[in-house]
Amino acid sequence: MKLSSYLYPVRWFFLFVSIIAGFLFYADYTGWRLLTFSNQEEWTAAGPGGHK
Repeated sequence: MKLSSYLYPVRWFFLFVSIIAGFLFYADYTGWRLLTFSNQEEWTAAGPGGHK
């Protein structure tokens, strides 16, 4: 039986990429700091101190 889809052999790759992309989108949306390799804190205007 020959399948008509030429993308059938790479279906697991697309599934894996979709799951990883969904996870990274969710992590970015919820504010997780993934793929950040510095320990520097982010700047916020409401934070303590200030610059004059």
